Amino acid sequence: MNAKQELVDALEALGVSDKKITCAIVRLETIHFQAGKKITLKVNHSESEYAEFLESLDFEYDDLYEDIRGTIWFEGGTWLSKDDDPNWEGWVCYRTPNIPMECFPSDL
Repeated sequence: MNAKQELVDALEALGVSDKKITCAIVRLETIHFQAGKKITLKVNHSESEYAEFLESLDFEYDDLYEDIRGTIWFEGGTWLSKDDDPNWEGWVCYRTPNIPMECFPSDL
């Protein structure tokens, strides 16, 4: 599998542009949880830093023996996460839940 293509496909499926990515941390780990490559995209990154981040992810890995794990943070409180979940192998999008009315004071 190609780490860059997996991420690009997930971003395209969500309709997310690179302009909305705040920062990211992506790691390659073996099945024995040995840390391998760690790729970081910093807050307030430039377009060239984003391109370099994507190019750093352009490698093949064996998903039987290696895992890609990480988090991609977006503007507005959403994020993508990829972890070792036996029920789901791809990137998963999470959104900050709305605060229910019962959590607000009654005078608001």
